[in-house]
Amino acid sequence: MNLYWCETTDHEEDWFIVASSAKEARRVHEDGEGYDRGDARAKLIVRIPKDVHAPCGYPSHALLRTLGAVFISEGTPRMVQIGASMYQEGGMDAVIDRVNDDQSEAMGKGRPNGTTRLM
Repeated sequence: MNLYWCETTDHEEDWFIVASSAKEARRVHEDGEGYDRGDARAKLIVRIPKDVHAPCGYPSHALLRTLGAVFISEGTPRMVQIGASMYQEGGMDAVIDRVNDDQSEAMGKGRPNGTTRLM
């Protein structure tokens, strides 16, 4: 298995995928995030040693750390450094959290996701 960085042109759902090939990583990302075939790109980041349990799909934070990742931010959007490269999670989750917080705040229930209000 290998760790791939998968991204699309809109960069809304970019994140890591564990897969046996770049083609499989692209398909897992496209299917998991609702993209059409051909929308995703996959870049090989690291080959996963055979003695490391790494199921196909989105990796856990523990697996990423095992593979040398350092989390710069674990909140949305997550930021990870592997070697000299930085990777930032796509921003759609942050947009959804902010919209939900705006609605919750408008109903007098605060901002449960902890986002800041846009001016």
